[in-house]
Amino acid sequence: LPDPQFDSLYINDKMPVPQTATDAAYDAMPPFIRDSEARKRWHKRFPTPEKHQASVKDYYRLITGIDRVVGLVLDKLDELKMRDNTIIIFTSDHGFFLGEHGLAGKWYPYEESIRIPLFIFDPRSADSRSPKSLQGKTTDAVALNIDLAPTMLALAGADIPATMQGHSLVPFMQGKTTAWRKDFFYEHHFVHPRIVQSEAVRTERWKYIRYVDQNPPYEELFD
Repeated sequence: LPDPQFDSLYINDKMPVPQTATDAAYDAMPPFIRDSEARKRWHKRFPTPEKHQASVKDYYRLITGIDRVVGLVLDKLDELKMRDNTIIIFTSDHGFFLGEHGLAGKWYPYEESIRIPLFIFDPRSADSRSPKSLQGKTTDAVALNIDLAPTMLALAGADIPATMQGHSLVPFMQGKTTAWRKDFFYEHHFVHPRIVQSEAVRTERWKYIRYVDQNPPYEELFD
């Protein structure tokens, strides 16, 4: 539930409905996912167009609440005169189904669940001496949460231990070309009676999924 102060937001807006929020998309899912916790929660949040609109509006209100809190953090940095010496990294721990595939929640290696936001703001990039082309720069490189610690160490001028699996994202922030991963391994082994365990390999084009607790293991391949 969002903070009550945001209850009036988006009242007259129509939230977008995902193209895959259809009975046909749900029917195409593996049977053990159609009967999973993700479908159970779908019944609470998205079973009708009206309920879908109400749930997604609350979700957007939550995001607005996060945006407000980030603003309060920036205000405090200004108050402490630390804004120009603070690099801000904003991300999330998982994506979220808003009715896609007839599901709610997360837990599965589909794009809506595994893709997350990642913004890095270095105040030095906003300096008048910094190349304008680096401000607001985006990259298609496959960034992972294991890259965050090496990135922080690099930005702080500290050594990155060789035992760390991730890599610094600083070259991308500086507009440099660097050798980079073309794929990554995904795993979700949380034990729950209505959430199946899965592993996957995601390349820049392909995704291979294996539901490892099914007998025999269930496989999917996506282009």
